[in-house]
Amino acid sequence: MSAFSGCVARKVLAPDGILNWNKIEPLVYTGSGFRRRTGLIEVENTSNLAGGSVYPLEVSNEICDRAHERGIPVHLDGARIFNPSVALGRSVVELTRKFNSVMFCLSKGSGRR
Repeated sequence: MSAFSGCVARKVLAPDGILNWNKIEPLVYTGSGFRRRTGLIEVENTSNLAGGSVYPLEVSNEICDRAHERGIPVHLDGARIFNPSVALGRSVVELTRKFNSVMFCLSKGSGRR
C-alpha cells in the first residue's frame, strides 16, 4: 500500500471483525513533529476475515460521526455490502449514507446461498 499511495496503514484488531469508535479513537493522531495527522479511516462491511461479520448501522454511523467531527473522511470497503443490506433488512443507501466514499463489487455476494 505504501509503495502505491505513500500512505501507512495502521491496523486495528477487532476479534469479532467489528470495529467501534473506542478501538479507533486511541489511534487517531492530530499531527506532530513525529507523526502525520490521521487522514482516513477505512471500514470493511462485511468483515471478510472475521467470517462475514455485519456492522450494525449504529456502530458504523458512530464511527462516521466521530471521524467527521475531527475532519477525517471514512471509506467503506463494501465489496459485499448487499449481504449486510439483506441481513439487516436495510437499504444499501441507508447503510452507506454517512461514508465519504464506498467501493462495492457486483461479483461478490451475488445472492447465492
